[in-house]
Amino acid sequence: MDQVVYQELASLDENDWWWFLGRRAIIRETLERHLRPRAARRVLDAGCGSGGNLPMLRRFGAVTGLEPSPIAVEAARRRCGDAVRVVQGTIPEGLPQEAFELIGLFDVLEHLAEPVPALSAIRERLTPDGQLVITVPAFQFLWSKHDEINHHFRRYTLPLLAAELASAGFQVDFSTYYNITLFPPIAAVRLLRKLLPGNESDNEGSLTGGLANAILSRTFAAERHLVSRVRFPFGVSLLVMASRR
Repeated sequence: MDQVVYQELASLDENDWWWFLGRRAIIRETLERHLRPRAARRVLDAGCGSGGNLPMLRRFGAVTGLEPSPIAVEAARRRCGDAVRVVQGTIPEGLPQEAFELIGLFDVLEHLAEPVPALSAIRERLTPDGQLVITVPAFQFLWSKHDEINHHFRRYTLPLLAAELASAGFQVDFSTYYNITLFPPIAAVRLLRKLLPGNESDNEGSLTGGLANAILSRTFAAERHLVSRVRFPFGVSLLVMASRR
């Protein structure tokens, strides 16, 4: 992504934007329910951005963050201090050489032109009983200016993501769409913008504070009680947990 986009996303995350808060709550609840019990666990957040998920991931083990942007690396180190190791590097070339029991790809895969080789490299960094957790944006018909600004290559369906994982040597253990409650209004707005020439804009980060942000945050995060237990057939995003086949 462009450096200015990194700076904007870091600012949104640090200011508790509803989307980051809701996604983090859903990831945490899913991991608590579906991670295999272990006495100790090494965790890699591959593409950690400005480090918003790193403190949350610490409850599951010793965490390393990997991020290509020097701006985001600096923000992540500032956020976490010495509690988390944050290294600069790309996927797949810059992946740490050690093995991990848990690797997270949180809205990263859609940024990669060739996702299968990247997933194959990540598989080699997983221990034999390790687990991979992925979140990605869902459904190509929801494509918007937001995807273009953030340099996405695609939005996913479960069959597409499962096929890429299978090609890389993974099996899907748990999957669900999420951001279900907000799916109808988001889908309606994005489809309407496509029908109205000149009205395709990106203002999804405009609600960064106040009552609206608080309401959206609570609405989104409330899904965590269902998403980790139920496989929903639609949503703005998709979550998958996988393991080495």
